[in-house]
Amino acid sequence: MITESLDIEKILEEDYNFIERKQWSYTSAFHYLYRKSDEEKNKHLIDHIKKTFHLNDIEYRSALSESNQLRSAFLTQLKEKEERIADIEIDISEILEEKNKEEKNYN
Repeated sequence: MITESLDIEKILEEDYNFIERKQWSYTSAFHYLYRKSDEEKNKHLIDHIKKTFHLNDIEYRSALSESNQLRSAFLTQLKEKEERIADIEIDISEILEEKNKEEKNYN
């Protein structure tokens, strides 16, 4: 997740504090949702997250969507890596079989 800085020259301190609190709340909720992705449909958990991190419905859905996207990307990358490892293991097995055949033919 990337938090972009705002390009604002003059901002009131109370506005700055509000924005900072919202960024912290959103980021914390995002990380919490990422860890609890298997429980995202739990109504009590949804209410707990909204209350704990002071999020409205739109902010909650945004954090949930972003955490789901990141988790999905992670799982896709993990699956691709596992497939690549399996392919490499097959290649290694084939090379070892070939080597063993050559050694038998040599002897």
